Amino acid sequence: DKLFFFANYEKLETPRNAPTFGPTGGSLISTGISEAQITAAQNAARNTYQLDIGSPWAPAKVLTKVDDLMLKLDWNISEKHRANVRLSKTEQSDPIYPGINANSLSLSSHFYTTVKTLETKVAQLFSDWTEDFSTEFKISQRDYTSVHNNNSELPQISLVYTATGVADKTLVFGQEESRHFNRLETKTQNAYFAGNWFLGDHELKFGVDLEDNDIYNAFQRGSKGVYQFRGADPISLFVAGTPTSYSVLLPLQGRTLADGAANFTMGNLGLFLQDTWRVNKNLTVTGGVRVDRMSVDGKPIRNDSASNAFGYDNSYTMDGETLFQPRLGFNYALSTAAKSKSQVRGGLGLFQGSAANVWVTNPFQNTGVALFNPVCAQTGTNVCPTSLRFVKDPNAQPNIAGVPPAFAVDFVSPEAKQPSVWKANLAWDAELPFAGLVFGAEWLHTKVKDSLYYRHLNLGAPNGKTPDGRDNFWSNNGLDSDCWTGAAVPVTAARPGCAGSSSTRVNQNRGFTNVLLLDGTKKGGGNAVTLSLSQRPMPGLDWTAAYTRTSATEVSPLTSSTSNSGWLNRSVFNPNEDVASNSNYLIRDRVNASVSFSRAFIGKLKTTFGLVYEGRSGKAYSWVYNNDMNGDGVSGNDLLYIPKDSSEVVFTGATVNGQTPEQRFWAVVDANPELSKARGGAVKRNGSFAKFTNSFDFRLSQEVPGAFAGHKGVVSLDVLNFGNMINRRWGRVDEINFPSARRFVNFNGVQNGKMVYNVNTPDDLVTRQNRGESQWAVQVTARYEF
Repeated sequence: DKLFFFANYEKLETPRNAPTFGPTGGSLISTGISEAQITAAQNAARNTYQLDIGSPWAPAKVLTKVDDLMLKLDWNISEKHRANVRLSKTEQSDPIYPGINANSLSLSSHFYTTVKTLETKVAQLFSDWTEDFSTEFKISQRDYTSVHNNNSELPQISLVYTATGVADKTLVFGQEESRHFNRLETKTQNAYFAGNWFLGDHELKFGVDLEDNDIYNAFQRGSKGVYQFRGADPISLFVAGTPTSYSVLLPLQGRTLADGAANFTMGNLGLFLQDTWRVNKNLTVTGGVRVDRMSVDGKPIRNDSASNAFGYDNSYTMDGETLFQPRLGFNYALSTAAKSKSQVRGGLGLFQGSAANVWVTNPFQNTGVALFNPVCAQTGTNVCPTSLRFVKDPNAQPNIAGVPPAFAVDFVSPEAKQPSVWKANLAWDAELPFAGLVFGAEWLHTKVKDSLYYRHLNLGAPNGKTPDGRDNFWSNNGLDSDCWTGAAVPVTAARPGCAGSSSTRVNQNRGFTNVLLLDGTKKGGGNAVTLSLSQRPMPGLDWTAAYTRTSATEVSPLTSSTSNSGWLNRSVFNPNEDVASNSNYLIRDRVNASVSFSRAFIGKLKTTFGLVYEGRSGKAYSWVYNNDMNGDGVSGNDLLYIPKDSSEVVFTGATVNGQTPEQRFWAVVDANPELSKARGGAVKRNGSFAKFTNSFDFRLSQEVPGAFAGHKGVVSLDVLNFGNMINRRWGRVDEINFPSARRFVNFNGVQNGKMVYNVNTPDDLVTRQNRGESQWAVQVTARYEF
């Protein structure tokens, strides 16, 4: 009997740049917010409310910190039985700087640090009962928490500076609204049993896979108040305490915010059977099936009013859903001769994705009978009362007097299923007859069987069509160009005849706010073709290179954890459309290469050098209107219509460098092929791509002597994004900010049947630096083996 013990501890501190955007006139890239405006906001907060709202600059040294601890015990119980136990813990803290982009700047009171902790415990037993029969048994527990250490305990406050013909500029401070009450805890228990049985030319594998996941998810966005002060002089509005818009999430009478948290258990029972049949020395065929059954312990509190109004049961869950997944594969050796081996392999099967925990969670949080969301603005149905004043206490936010509470409710459609895809692949691997080169070619095809997307049930019936044919949800004044002044929203009293309401979602049910349905779709899929070469020209030296071309479509990227964010952060022609377009996650072209050299320069202690390269096409993005073009209440997600010629559109805006708004518009169109190709129609979702990116990672690893015979240590130095260390302009990731939408036109209503375009300057690509992606980092790892 032998016991083997392994321990590993890693501490990583990745230096990160401070925010890359600063005020006009500063040393950083301009956001259009001046230092004088920042100082005025700081003084107003201090003198009027006795608040320290911070500064726009981060500390000189910013670190992402990761602590990893892993312990492992291996026990060879006997010749036929062995076991292992693994314990690990990871703690990671990431400083986050939200609200910083080309048109927005945030102060340090808006910053926060996300702290994630992951603990796992795993025990496995492997047993060889006979020469033909063996088993594996595994149990595990995974505890995960995600919390946020905020720099302030305040409402979120935005000062929005407006001016005709230019994009709004926003200064943000106070606690970020999505962190107001935000905590995630999961405790996952798994049990797995599998048996392997050899029967002549057949190898049977069968077993059971159990999972039980206890979920606590509190995400009460805006529960400490969200204020916006918008205008040419938002500072004076802030000092007076009169917001132009306000929202808050409050508990109903007899409830608490905790009643709006999801607290339930999801489980999965999986059964599988597989037969690997060696038909002859060249051909092997594998066939099998897996069955998964989902369980949900608990139901959202039923809301009879919402269920009657929208025709779905909000207490419905996916409990009991079952998926049958057949699979078939083969491997055929075309040649088994030394130095010229080749094979063809492929397969077809149905595969279930990861459990849709986060989206199944939303109906537990948004029942409409625990919390409500008073909202008001300058225009629309819920106009802010004149008595409303800013309240700095985050735990004493006002319930807007005279505005009836409206409720947000989430539903799960009976058509919504756990995500699953059909996959088929075909590949050829061959050892070429010269220099030991190994060539590979593989095609992978995927077709969605079931996927998910969100539909908004409370937009109300459309109020006709816009001139380009999409559904319109504005009131009549919302389409009247006389009610716009070049800004991003209509100004109702700006001109005669515009004193009425210019409302979005004009026909919605006013007893509810966002009513979201998690629905099912069968659209989407993709193809990926990979070509690869590898070689080992001499002992200790290896290299590989591969190129992949990919196409991928989806109905919704489901980029966010909340239902409303998952719905609105999708560029669309019509808001609830079930249309597959390029995926947000599509990487069209990818090149990977690596080289590794290992040699014992000191005795038997190896020194290893490694270099890994990745080059890939940039992130996909869409061209959209800057504002809410169709009146569905969402800005910046309506796909831009490109007219055939200038006769279809009325152009307004500023003349810049001698170019009229019309000339500026066509200059942008002509400079971007994806816009020019769309003349006479709306642009495609995710039809444009950011710049190609390149990165190198370098590793140096050295074995060192151990304290006793059979012991040794390994010290490794990793330099991530090595090229950026050499030249700071290398290794950068330049892309369009989330939600991957680029803008340069404000929709300004309709004039004589023609849409009015207020032309601005296009958004620039931004260097991605949320977690240090565009800079180098160094990691040192020490490992002791015995």
